[in-house]
Amino acid sequence: MQKTEKPAAAKKIEKIAYISFGVIVLFIGIVIYFVKAKDRKILKDGIRVEATINGLSKGGTTKNPTYEMRISMFTKAAEIEKPKKDTTGKTESQKKFDEILDKLTINPNIGNYMGLTISCGSDSYNKYKPGDRITVVYLKEDSTDVRILSELE
Repeated sequence: MQKTEKPAAAKKIEKIAYISFGVIVLFIGIVIYFVKAKDRKILKDGIRVEATINGLSKGGTTKNPTYEMRISMFTKAAEIEKPKKDTTGKTESQKKFDEILDKLTINPNIGNYMGLTISCGSDSYNKYKPGDRITVVYLKEDSTDVRILSELE
């Protein structure tokens, strides 16, 4: 049997197709890497707070559904530094009382209230219902980019 060789034009088109496919795969890989890098940063450095689910909605098409969750939450408040009490000239009982008061951590600042609509996976959409409490994570720099903690882990 004699082997037929492809024409030069067909070889060139095949080579271009392979290179194009490789470039597309590389591009998709880079995009996924950067998306996952942001998820890792949020998981590692993010601030965790409790949020209440206000509603769930499903959109998109039958083949490509999208799931959203409406939540309300308070951002974490900045800790207020309390100065230590001056104990000079006080009795032992007064010093002890001041020490107890210093250990109390009362922070009247509760953070900012936020109502957000966030994307979620089908598992979270099916698992939770309005009124449920979930833990969410956000970065200090951008409290509007909120992720569900259980989806990041």
